[in-house]
This record gives sequence, C-alpha cells and structure tokens, in this order.
Amino acid sequence: PSPIIRSLSPLPIATRVRGGRMMAYRQLRPCATPTATARLNRVTEPIQKIRSRITESAWHRSRCAISPCTGSTTTTSGNVCTRASPGEVLAVSTDLVEPVFSTFQLFFLLPFPLMVFLPQNDVTKAIMQSPVVPTVAALLFLTELVTGTVVDYSTTETGAFDAEAWQTDASMLLTEAVKSTSAMREFALSRQHYVGQDWLHVCSWDLIGAVVIYRDGLEKSVTTRHSVLLCQVLGPVGWISHALTTSLTRALRGEARGS
Repeated sequence: PSPIIRSLSPLPIATRVRGGRMMAYRQLRPCATPTATARLNRVTEPIQKIRSRITESAWHRSRCAISPCTGSTTTTSGNVCTRASPGEVLAVSTDLVEPVFSTFQLFFLLPFPLMVFLPQNDVTKAIMQSPVVPTVAALLFLTELVTGTVVDYSTTETGAFDAEAWQTDASMLLTEAVKSTSAMREFALSRQHYVGQDWLHVCSWDLIGAVVIYRDGLEKSVTTRHSVLLCQVLGPVGWISHALTTSLTRALRGEARGS
C-alpha cells in the first residue's frame, strides 16, 4: 500500500471497484478522543446540574405535572413545560392588569415635562426622536388589552376563554354601540376592564400625537410647548394648535424676509 494508506492503517479500509480498478478509500468516522470527551463533560456538567435542580424543584413539578383527575391541559416534554393551563393564563392576566395600567400612567406623564420645559435639550431630542416612547406606549397598551380581555371573558371556574361571548360583544360594539351614546355606555360598563383599556387607548394616541408635534416643531423651528401641553390634556386640540402656530410662524417669517 501507499505511504498514505500505511499511515492511516489503524483505521478501517474499504475497497470498491471504479472503472475496472480496485480503489482503496478511507472510511471516515468522527474523532472521539478521551481528551475531547473529558473537555465536553467539564463544560456540560454544570449545565446538567442546574437543569436537574430546576426539574426536581417543587415549583417545576407543580407547573408541569399532568393531573389525570382534572385533565389539565398542561403537558410536559422532556421536563420542560410546553403549554400553560387556562387557569394559569387567567391567573397571570389577573396579576398583570393593574400593574400594567399603573406603569402606563407613570410612563405617560414622563415625556411631557421634557417636551414642554426642556424642548431643546439634547437628552430630550435623543429620546423623542427615537422610536422608544411610541413603541413602549404601544406595547403597554397591547399588554393591557390582552390581559384585560382574558380576565373579562374567562370563566372563574376553569379559566377557559369564552370566545362566543367575546364575538357577541365585538359584534355589538361595531354595530349597536357606535350608533348611540347610551348603547356605548352600557357596553363599557358591562365589562370590568373595558374602561381602563379605552383610557389607555386614548392616552397612547395623545402621547404619540405629542411626540409627532414635537418632532415637527424641531424640523420646522416652530415652538411646540403649548401644543404639546394641549395634546396631553385635550388630545386633537393640540394638533389644531400646532397647525395654527405653524401657519402663523411661516407668515411672520415671510413678512420678515419681504421687509
């Protein structure tokens, strides 16, 4: 055999026929030396210990164990939870509704002092010209919308979501409630968290509108203090104020250039 074949003699050699000649080739197999295996074990051993402690904990067993008596929908797959039961979803949603509402109220108030009292500050410009404020407001509102809806339309006994009741109310909201204030008021009071969701909806748009006004004022060099403040208190009135201020400022600048 050739020097290459002799140097690889500890590995098995196979032969096959190609073009009428016998050709020797090496059967490849992965390298698994004791040193490499020991190194791999040293890396994975701490991870395995942490995982075993988690899977053996009482919290994990209570979250992932299947109850044959109650027919829980929570399942396990390799000691990892794959789906939460409706009762757990309802419990988590109930715990999140009020904290999310309070967090949004605090977050809603923070940007306005910056835009009103420090509009030319570099920190204010960096924050308001980034997508952080609108994105956080939207995510907080979405969380409140989902959790509040789950709580309002889930049964307290099993935690199952009542999709039929939700569809009925959605249909009524889009057809009957938009026709009269009395129907809208009745609908709003029929669900515990609807008013809170609607309030966050309004505040979200007030905040996003104020940010848009502030950015437009920076671009056009127009003062926006009063318009941003009106947007916080009266929503769309702030936009009207900004439109009038922009028109007046442009007119005055035109007269100054003409003179």
